[in-house]
Amino acid sequence: MKKSPKNLLLMATFVAVTAGLPVLMAEESPKTTPKEGPACKIDPAKKAEMKAKREQFQKEMGLTEDQMSQLKTLRNSRKEEMKALKEDKSLAKEDKKAKFEALRAKYDGQMKQILTPEQFAKFEAKRAEHMKKRKDQYNQKKNASASTPPNS
Repeated sequence: MKKSPKNLLLMATFVAVTAGLPVLMAEESPKTTPKEGPACKIDPAKKAEMKAKREQFQKEMGLTEDQMSQLKTLRNSRKEEMKALKEDKSLAKEDKKAKFEALRAKYDGQMKQILTPEQFAKFEAKRAEHMKKRKDQYNQKKNASASTPPNS
């Protein structure tokens, strides 16, 4: 067999495919612990920061451990539904937006059942403040990119 570039490419492809077959044929083990899932990929400093924010939120809102547990479950189910909706390519943009709003209303209703009226009012105020801050950041970024001349 000649060692032409075409033959070498074919041989390299064959070796790569056959070497990868055992990996492709192996069954994926179910992820049962956070140590195996995406949570382990988070930087430890970022994990500590997130934990501190959760504790601060719990303290500011006056939440019990039971409420925190219920909110975690609610947050995880919301996250899954939002992710599925986001990945759904069959919906038009307007339909998707309407479904996102419906999901938000659904989860707000569930949060009202978990939180006291005072806690829910605090939550809505914090959310409004957060949304305003994000909108301001977006506008600043948008204005900064609009004022930057294009590279020639």
